[in-house]
Amino acid sequence: MFRNDYATRILRLSVPGMIEAPMRFYATENDDDGATLSWKTPPHLLDPYVDAAGEELAMVGRELDTLFAAIAERATEESE
Repeated sequence: MFRNDYATRILRLSVPGMIEAPMRFYATENDDDGATLSWKTPPHLLDPYVDAAGEELAMVGRELDTLFAAIAERATEESE
């Protein structure tokens, strides 16, 4: 997932942290023809850069975590 507004904020806070962009979802097929959606959480990806960048970067990670959870929820809803 890439959002320019978040990329700009992260870049302002931590140039090294931008190596993690874009943050990704992975959809993999299971043996039973189902699928699994997985991802590394934004706080996990940004945590190595928080000491140098400050608490605001951790806050951005939490905001993105909320967005990722909402996307995952919507992507895994049963269709009617």
